[in-house]
Amino acid sequence: MVRNLCPERFRWDVAERVFWTAVEGGVAGGVTYAADLPSWAMFPMMILAAFLKAYVAGKVGQPNTASTLPPQKDPAALALPAGGPGME
Repeated sequence: MVRNLCPERFRWDVAERVFWTAVEGGVAGGVTYAADLPSWAMFPMMILAAFLKAYVAGKVGQPNTASTLPPQKDPAALALPAGGPGME
């Protein structure tokens, strides 16, 4: 359980989520528009964009999370074991 969640980390977390949601929507909307696809095609494209973002974030950001934030700004880092994920 996360104790004493720092408001600064929470703000970073919210900002990251809002940013990536906007990017995913923009990419899906842009591809849908450019390819002259029906508007419903945005939905599966947003799901694919979210999956790809989470995969890349797991390699770039905090390991075993979908966050692109560095550990000192990621609220998930407070809940992870000291040695890292899976190191209990």
